[in-house]
Amino acid sequence: MRLTNNTDEDLRGLTICANLRAPDGRLLEVGNSYVRPSSLARDESVTAIIYFNSFPADANVEFFPQANRGCCAVPKIDARDIRFESTQIVTGASGGRFLLVAASAVNTTGLTFDASQFDAYVEGSAGDRIEYATAGCDGVMGAGGEPVPMTFLLPLPGSAASPTPVISGIEGRVAQFDYHRLRTRNVRRDGNTVGGTIVNDTDRRLWVSGVCFVLREQGGQLLGSAATSPQVPLEPGESVTLEAIVPSTVDPEVAEIIAYGDDAPRVPPPS
Repeated sequence: MRLTNNTDEDLRGLTICANLRAPDGRLLEVGNSYVRPSSLARDESVTAIIYFNSFPADANVEFFPQANRGCCAVPKIDARDIRFESTQIVTGASGGRFLLVAASAVNTTGLTFDASQFDAYVEGSAGDRIEYATAGCDGVMGAGGEPVPMTFLLPLPGSAASPTPVISGIEGRVAQFDYHRLRTRNVRRDGNTVGGTIVNDTDRRLWVSGVCFVLREQGGQLLGSAATSPQVPLEPGESVTLEAIVPSTVDPEVAEIIAYGDDAPRVPPPS
């Protein structure tokens, strides 16, 4: 179902419950769902999905959306700040069809996010959605306003010939520690494998906590990306060499690495 905030305030903490009833009014099942993004500005809409174990053809559904008013909404990147750069129809190992989507998002909130997540689906098939997918460089999205890549697979319904991906927005958790964009060097690619060296160019110890490996066309169009969170500690001036396989069916021309490090305290591993 489609939810629209028709109040005069911003809403947060959106959830929806539903009763599935037989024609005579008997309660058959109760369902519920968290809505993502879970905050809506005035006049903003989002698609919510509720799953039932069965759905008789003559059954009726009662919907009960709920939300909180006022402050403290989960920060999010709106759909207008998400750009779909390329899509490719691919076939999975079991023969299923998928849409490989390469997109970029710009964090215009002024806040650094970690644990960023989103839901996505192909237009007209909201039931075949992916949920709680990780956005950015393994959840990290800097506050600098630079596009952050993300690549994901969507199940394709039927024989859709021109599928359109949909993301309502990206939710992020405001980072509690400083994230620093790390310098990279010797970036290279071998087919779809991107590798390079990440350098701690600060004056403090950092952990490499969010890395995007990126493939682009010569003109800059994003073809694919892969994200990892290696959790490698680097003292000032130290470096580490990493690589990852980037999903793309198009022969790329440019490789790039985006890396973030944070100074959050860690529990040392057992000796």
